[in-house]
Amino acid sequence: MIFRRGTKKAILGAALCLMTSVLSAQNLEDLLPGLPAAARAELTEKRELVRYTEGAPAFSLLPAGPLAEELRREFQGFSPNITDEILFLMPLPEAREDGELFLYNKLRDVTGLSGIRYRSSSRDGSRVLFSDVYAVDSPKSRRRVPFVPVSAIPREERFPLHLEDANFGSGYYEAALFHQEGRTSFGLRNLTTLKYIFPVFREGRVRFRILLIPLEKELLMYGIVAAETGGLVRSMVDMPSALGKRVRALRDWFVGQVYGAGEPEGGKAAPPQ
Repeated sequence: MIFRRGTKKAILGAALCLMTSVLSAQNLEDLLPGLPAAARAELTEKRELVRYTEGAPAFSLLPAGPLAEELRREFQGFSPNITDEILFLMPLPEAREDGELFLYNKLRDVTGLSGIRYRSSSRDGSRVLFSDVYAVDSPKSRRRVPFVPVSAIPREERFPLHLEDANFGSGYYEAALFHQEGRTSFGLRNLTTLKYIFPVFREGRVRFRILLIPLEKELLMYGIVAAETGGLVRSMVDMPSALGKRVRALRDWFVGQVYGAGEPEGGKAAPPQ
């Protein structure tokens, strides 16, 4: 749909109001009250802030507010000994009348994870990280389910999927989406054992999640991955790097799905195609 220049500003304001809801008055200080001012300045300048923990998630970068408790609960029930947390700042996507629904359906379409690449120092270049990603009806029958967009956003949704990981091979995962007060979260939990020559992560022992929070002029993304694995594996594989790449892969997937040609350097994002 094409709008006259005079109406675009009004539509933009209405869409941002809808997306931010009660969060519109918040800033980074409100969302991250425990974060030192120097760390907030680093996030603003570098557009990224990373925290690594050799242990269970400290949630030191988790923004306060809706979905925070739901996200914490997703990391219960196992004993992670490696955690990566990352904050990203991005421009807001171009305003749309169906903004929240558009973002939600883009996250539900997990087939877009296929072909996501990462920088491989060992191979001196980039390589495909995820491939052959598709939803299934159950981990047992493993019948492929085509993507069908929803017309209304549910409070919570879960479904199994197949994913081929460049390092950990073919596996099945549970995707979980949450939505509340303008915030949307997407995450993965492995349903089958993942291997790197030998078993690395038993069922349910590696979990990823991203949380999207629209601000007044920017989009804040919180990413976290936590894993439970043995000391031998940690001595052989650079786990902070390996897991951090997968959080960034989710960020890159989101950027590709929503911004189309890629995240712009500052300013407004290009309108999605």
